[in-house]
Amino acid sequence: MAMNILLLAGGQTNPGDFVYFQADGVYSVAKWAPCFGTGLPPATREECCTSREYVDSSRCFPGVHSQLECCGQGYVMLFADSPRELLKAEGDHPAFSAQQVSWEFWIGASTQTLEFNLGGMPLVFRDFKISRFGMESQLKELQKDAYGFSTLPLHRGDVVLDVGANVGVVSVWLAKLYPSIRIIAIELDPTNFRFMLWNLHRNNVTEQVWPVNVGACESGNATYELFPPIQGGVVRRVVRSNVPCMSLQRIFQTFDIHDLALMKLDCEGCEFSFITSQTAEGPLRLTRTIVGEFHDPTLVRFDALSMERAQRAYRIMCAPGNTVLGCQTPAWPYQ
Repeated sequence: MAMNILLLAGGQTNPGDFVYFQADGVYSVAKWAPCFGTGLPPATREECCTSREYVDSSRCFPGVHSQLECCGQGYVMLFADSPRELLKAEGDHPAFSAQQVSWEFWIGASTQTLEFNLGGMPLVFRDFKISRFGMESQLKELQKDAYGFSTLPLHRGDVVLDVGANVGVVSVWLAKLYPSIRIIAIELDPTNFRFMLWNLHRNNVTEQVWPVNVGACESGNATYELFPPIQGGVVRRVVRSNVPCMSLQRIFQTFDIHDLALMKLDCEGCEFSFITSQTAEGPLRLTRTIVGEFHDPTLVRFDALSMERAQRAYRIMCAPGNTVLGCQTPAWPYQ
């Protein structure tokens, strides 16, 4: 397995002058661009990194350019594509795989770190330097305890399913609050999944949280589209990838779940298919509580999304006893 690292040869900016180097342990392709010599002021490393009179950082490191990248290595990562981890339900934790260790090394300069005190517990999270779903906003939501996590009746041995785990913020928090529970964290995006692995071992919760890089869907593959943060000049294409689906029924079977204490469901609209299929009926009867977010179906693009499925998802998620945002102000009458 290898990762194609795109570096600039000879300080030139012509895309044809890029040279690929191999890094053991990771097999995805990352997108890179030079920091300097692009014709935008200031155009030299000396001006930004060694000048005594420091140049305005917004001019030196605009957009996705970070000081750590530019002054340390001279090139920036425009888009953090990531390798997939093979699906497994037991054995060595994916957070400590050789592939993950190698990936963390290569992406280290292109990350942001956030230290946060939540409920008296210091937590540390890593994410890509430009995040589509800001960690800080997620942590502030947890601080407000909108889902009532701090008062959940969770006990030793209880199982929690985190669907749409993102970079692991909720899973880490629940593992810290209830250290004797078991959490299964489902995340579609391989990049988010990689950062979740990082955050799990950084916060010492790998004993409680088992991560799985799959889509929350009935069968086949889940296709996701990711856009590089810069749309002009260097990169304009959309990165598409397929990740295997895992139905609710298969999750219960794979992890031998007979009683699910809590399902946290926040997966950008996947609820309209994930919990409304016939195979989900049995697992839902074994689920005590659902928390999360019910999304506006008019904003979710599903070819097969019907009024019937939207109404069913609404009835399941917004049933009495659940704590789900979006249930109180539906955009159209799901009831």
